[in-house]
Formats: sequence, structure tokens, C-alpha cells
Amino acid sequence: FGLWSLVFFLVLLSCSSFLFLSSSIIFIMGLCSECKTVARNETKTIRPVVFAERKCACSLSNDMAIPASFSVLGDNMYNFPDELVSEDDRMAAYENEDSFTARLLKFIIEEKPLDSLTWKVGGDGKALLPQIAAAILVDREKREANGLQRNKHDTFDSVIRTYKSPWGRMGSSHPLHTNGDYDFTTIFLSYISHRFLCVSPSVKRHIMRALLPKAKETPVVTVPNVYFSIVETENHLFMINGTFYNIIKEHQKISPRNSDDLSAFLKSLCDEVIDSGVWEYNSRPYLYYAMQALLILFDTTDTDTELKLAITKVLDYICFTFALGSINFKSGGPFRRRKSYYNVTHLQINPLGVMMMVWSERFKLNTVTVAIENIENPRKAAIAIASTYTPKRTVIECSNKKSGEYFARIGHGKDSSPELITASKRWMLTAGGVPCPSSDVLAHETLLIFDGDDRQIRREDVFSITDSKGLSNTGVAFNVAICTNAVVNVPAFMDELKLPSSFKQWTGYHVNGCVVVIFQGIYLSVLAIFDDGYDECIRMRQLNTEKNNRAFKESMNDEEDEEEEEEE
Repeated sequence: FGLWSLVFFLVLLSCSSFLFLSSSIIFIMGLCSECKTVARNETKTIRPVVFAERKCACSLSNDMAIPASFSVLGDNMYNFPDELVSEDDRMAAYENEDSFTARLLKFIIEEKPLDSLTWKVGGDGKALLPQIAAAILVDREKREANGLQRNKHDTFDSVIRTYKSPWGRMGSSHPLHTNGDYDFTTIFLSYISHRFLCVSPSVKRHIMRALLPKAKETPVVTVPNVYFSIVETENHLFMINGTFYNIIKEHQKISPRNSDDLSAFLKSLCDEVIDSGVWEYNSRPYLYYAMQALLILFDTTDTDTELKLAITKVLDYICFTFALGSINFKSGGPFRRRKSYYNVTHLQINPLGVMMMVWSERFKLNTVTVAIENIENPRKAAIAIASTYTPKRTVIECSNKKSGEYFARIGHGKDSSPELITASKRWMLTAGGVPCPSSDVLAHETLLIFDGDDRQIRREDVFSITDSKGLSNTGVAFNVAICTNAVVNVPAFMDELKLPSSFKQWTGYHVNGCVVVIFQGIYLSVLAIFDDGYDECIRMRQLNTEKNNRAFKESMNDEEDEEEEEEE
């Protein structure tokens, strides 16, 4: 009996060890995939050095009406003429039923009913509730102001009352925290009391008492439920601490609570973004979640002057760098996180594109020509409609039309990829970047996007050039893109030009009053665009040929003279 007991004990111990080892390996693998971040230093102070040893830089050579102060990041970066949008202008943008903003609200509300959302692990509710609810409440606000009945799809009050407790937990999801990401929702729920007078006090009390977490007065910096310290990702840092900040500010109306530490932390985080750039730049989908938190905090920090200024600077910086790399609100370029979004080729996948469309109507620019159905995930504009933040008019115009030529270089520090963008009035050439797998940076093709061509919806609809080995797509300077081991894409609807026989290995295309020429060699390929059209392209070729011939004749004459001198 003792022997069998010993055998049973050893077998049980072996199985337990195997299970523990297996679960540890699965946990570490899952944690690495879900919470993978660049190594970050921590200090004993309230401020984590989230972007340690990483400085960003932005330089701009331009003929546009953009201040030279944008050449270097700093306090003078935001010196655009200050043209403010009034509350009447903001409301007027969706008062007109035919406006893009009004049609967008209708589309968001009717596309997916609020009571159809799911909250199980992997469900869509945590991300979609803020987007759909924001559209419903803005629409309710408009209808009440005009004395109209509520929309038949307005089920916000009834849906919210069905939830008796939080349906998730704050912080990043990972194998030991599968019901995380609740802060995707709570940042918006904490905004309702401040922003929407059209929500009844009883619904607001239900949200505060039943659905929002207990607020902490000290900042949350690390990922929950892990055995070692990992600093939270950028979007979660803004959403979690922004939620707690909003809750405490609301509770201060009832009982005194201190939000100074949270305010100092959020300001410090904003300062680091300005100093080091956005960590999750162009991120799919995480840039949106950071923007959601920042747009909400812009509205809830009216009495916190320093924090509001810091948030405004971050929003201005994000919007301006997007505008540099956007034309007709379409963009391309390298991005950090996530690999699963790499094959999404839509040119308006960046949520700032549809947000800019909304903001443009506040200035009555009437620049939106794309159909809502052709926009990738238009719901993400709902929070921009609700928020009172609006970028400067010059920035919005730059994201749609180019008033002149420029060459912009936006650095993102060590272990990352720069953004290289060159543009003229009729086109934009944006580098695909260089991949950095160790820091979750992904790159894709260098893209040539033309102004005013609504056929260009996805990356396959534009001229592109890419390194087939995935090494680097950073060879962009003004009107030329160069790439080794290149694969060149020409849209199927482009008509080829007949070039002179002297253009060996070149193909040409006439687009939007410009000429695109492509050279495809064995080791090197070139994509170039000429603003002055076909005749200018031919003239430059002839001039270069004549110049080369003269240089060749001169070199031959020099050689003959040298031979004569040697003979003498």
C-alpha cells in the first residue's frame, strides 16, 4: 500500500508539474502576443518613463501656407491662426439632414441596434457601445432642441438599465485577464454625466452606481493580473486613468475626493507624447482608443487648465501629423500594432480620416465626396461629433487638399520606422516604411495617391512600389520613389502611355494631368511622377539625352587631347 501510495503521489506530482509548466508557457506566449511592449523604464515617482530613450522629430520643407515653426516640435508648433468654431457652428454641422454629419449619425444608429451587442469574451459590445451610444445621444440632443420625438432606434436608456453590474474589468486582456478592456466602455460612460443633459438623472445615477468601477485616486500604470510588472499600453493608460479622473470629478460634487495625482499623471503622459511622439502611431485599432479618451478628456477638463492645455497639444500634434500624410482624408504609411490588421488595405482605415470629414463641416468646407458605405468603420467618428474639440482649419484643409508642395519627415525614434511624405497640389507620395518586428512596427507599400480620384479606395487601387523581401520601403524624395527587389502595382483602370523608343524598360501613365513613369529593373525599380505632364516629361528626357551626348563628346575630345599630349 505504501509503495502504491508513493507511486500515486509521484504521478500526481508529475502531472501537476506538467500542467503548471504548460499553463505557464501558454500564459507567457499569450501575454507576449497581447501585451507586447517595448522595454520601458520605471521610476519611483508617479510618472512612468513610458517612452524611454525615444525622441521624435518632425521636419518640413514646404511651399504651403504652413508655419515654418512646424519644422521642429515645440511650444511654437501650434501657431496657426486661431479660428475658433462656435457652438452654433458645431451644432449646425448636423442640424441639416443632408449634411455628411447628419447622414453619418443616421447610418451609425441604424446599422447595428444597441440591444444587439454581445458582452462575452471576444464580443463587440465593449468597443461598439460608446460609438453607437454617442451617435444616439447626439441625435437625441438635436431632436429635443427642435421639439421632435426620439428616434425609434434610441434604446439607450432601456439597454443601460438592463445591465446591473460591470460586464468586464479594467486593463488589457490577456490569458489571465480574459474579461479585460472594460475601460473601452467606461471612458465613455464616465463622460455621459458631464456632456449629455438629455440623459435623465436616474440613468446617470444607475451608470455611476452600477456600471462604473470604484475610482482610484492613484494612477494605474501596469497590466493587471500578471506576476511581473509590465507597463500598460498607451491607449489603456489614457482610458483607465481618464475614467478614474472623470469619476472623481463627478463625485466631487457630492463628497471631496482628490484627483491631483491622476491629473499630474495624465499631464505627464501628454508631455511624453509631445516629447517622444505617439507610441501607437497610426495604430490599427489602438490609435482610435487613445483618441477617444483624449477627445473626452478635452471636454471634462474645463476647470483643470494645465491638463486641458496638454491634451489640446497632443490632439493638435496627432491631427497635424495625420494631415501631412493624408490627401482626400486617405492615408498610408508604417504603423505600430497590430499584425492582424496588416492585410486590411482600405485607405481610410485610420479613424482620423472620417473624424476630419466631420470636423471639416464645422468650418462649412463641404469637402466630403466619398459615400459613407465606402468608409472603413465610420462609427469611429461618433465621438468626434460629440466632442467639442476641433482642429485648426489649416490642418483640416491640409488633410484633404494640398495648397502647395512639401516634403515631410516624421521620426518615431529608435527601433521604429520614420514616416516620409511628399506632396503637391495633385498627388501625395507616402513611404511604406521599414518593419521593426521587435517593437511591433509594420510597414507596407510606398503609395502614390491622387487628389480627387474616388476610384482609389484600397491600396490595390493606387500606384505602389514595395520591397518584395520586406526589407525597406523608405526610398522617397520629392517626386521619386526607389526600391530594391521591387514589386510594382499599377491600378487596373489606368491607361498606359506610348513612350518613345528611347525609354527602354520604362512604362508611362497619364493621370490627373500628371505623368507617372515606372522603371522595373532586375535589382532596382523606380516610380516617378511629373506634375507638368507628358510634354514636360519628354522634354526633360530629351534635355538629359542631349546633355549626356554633349558630356560624352566632351569626354571623348578630352581623351583625344590627352592621347595627343602623350604622343608629343
